[in-house]
Formats: sequence, structure tokens, C-alpha cells
Amino acid sequence: MKFYSFEIVIEKEPEDEGYTAYSPNLPGCFSNGRTTEEAKRNIRVAIEQHIESLLEHNQPVSAKRATGACGGVDEALRFMTDNMNNIQLA
Repeated sequence: MKFYSFEIVIEKEPEDEGYTAYSPNLPGCFSNGRTTEEAKRNIRVAIEQHIESLLEHNQPVSAKRATGACGGVDEALRFMTDNMNNIQLA
């Protein structure tokens, strides 16, 4: 199994009541939500789908271990994959 850890950033949307969430390590992978909790749930799904697509297309998955909260970094999401490329939240 491989383990991936991704930092996520959650920011208040400037013109809306919601929040935007993205991972600096996964360009093009982003989501949003009306609350920070909803944005966290949605970015987990987006990252899972993004990783599945990268693995299916034999693309590298760029992940770094989070070193702790700083700036806009809200938390780290951890994923693991088995040899069948099934992704599980860890």
C-alpha cells in the first residue's frame, strides 16, 4: 500500500457566504462548501477522484507530508491506496 498525505487550504469566498477548498499539491483539484465542514467533506471527495484519475492514467501523484497548520492550511488529508488502486481515507 502507498500512503499519501495532502495539505488542504480552506478560504472564505470573497463574494459569497461559502468557502473554497484546494490542495496546493494537486493543481486543478478544488471544491467548495457553504461551511468549512462541508468544504472539508467535499475536498476529500475531490482529492479521492483526482488521485483515481491520476493512477488510471499512469500519472505521478505528488504528495508531501503536512508539517502542521500554518497560514491558510487547515488540515492534512491522508489517503492510502492498495495494489488494486482502491483509495481509502486513513
